Amino acid sequence: MGLAFFVSNKDVSTRTYFWHLSFFSCLFFSGFRHEIGTDFKSYENIFNNLSIDYVGFFEYGNYLLMLFTKSIGAPFQFYIFITSSIICYSFFKFIRVFSIDKSFSIMIFVFFGVFFLASLNFIRQFLSISFFLLALCCLENNNKKAALALFFASITFHTSAILTVPVYMFYKKKLKLNHIILGASLFVMSIYLSTQALMYTNYGIYIERATMLNKSSPPIILILLLILISSVFTVFLLKKSHSHKNSIFLILLTLSISNLVAAIFVEKLPYNVFLRANNFFMPSYIIILPLWIAHFKNLHLRVFLKSVTIVFLLLYFARTTIILGEKFNLFPYKSFLYV
Repeated sequence: MGLAFFVSNKDVSTRTYFWHLSFFSCLFFSGFRHEIGTDFKSYENIFNNLSIDYVGFFEYGNYLLMLFTKSIGAPFQFYIFITSSIICYSFFKFIRVFSIDKSFSIMIFVFFGVFFLASLNFIRQFLSISFFLLALCCLENNNKKAALALFFASITFHTSAILTVPVYMFYKKKLKLNHIILGASLFVMSIYLSTQALMYTNYGIYIERATMLNKSSPPIILILLLILISSVFTVFLLKKSHSHKNSIFLILLTLSISNLVAAIFVEKLPYNVFLRANNFFMPSYIIILPLWIAHFKNLHLRVFLKSVTIVFLLLYFARTTIILGEKFNLFPYKSFLYV
């Protein structure tokens, strides 16, 4: 939290110094970890027995990254460092380009579970999300060719990145409430129809097996809370003047709401499939929450909201570490430097 404070310090040299310190702290924690995260052991096994047979539909990115690591004679730990570098760089770049309060955004990234809980567990998906975030940065800088290349790179790591296609199609449009409602409805309908269609393909057996293995009911309170937050942010952005940046985040929020609604009503797939897919849209909170708090004119209200949010983030991080840490193999922390 101290690092985040200094990032927003008025002194430019101090702010720059602690911005880099925050980045390298995250990189050290992630890149030097050993046997941390549920994916670590399985990915190490894939790395040690690397074969094209492990490649999923169009998902050659991770295979090529592992192949490159092995071709230069580097160990699996070097692969972990490369993936951590990509993830940390992309999120910090995303924050630098879009955030109105970079220190606050860093805190949300680190303490809300995006970094500690998600990126350390879902390596391949977060590599995909990383390239997607870099593509958004390119769109904001009007570099369409680079954005398109990064979008395709994102798909090669995780085909769920195809859910982000609407961002590239409509980010220049001035979106209104009726566009949001129509888009969300069409998106939910397309998810439902595509799921039904997949049941009649070779993937049908995997869908049925996944549903059998996870028959638990979706966490309705959590999902409804996320839908409410996304809806509040959507209304807030709709009231702001049109810009490419606002359109990008409106589309992300619309996709997030649609995905969460589908988690409740589409019974053919386990709800956690939708929550995993929602990881592509959750980074929007990192940017929008500080923007939403900053729009209040009353200084005392802004300080209060920010303070409450910081306390919540710290409590949530403590809960994640203590309650979920062992379950997701995140605690106690181990580094290859002292194994």
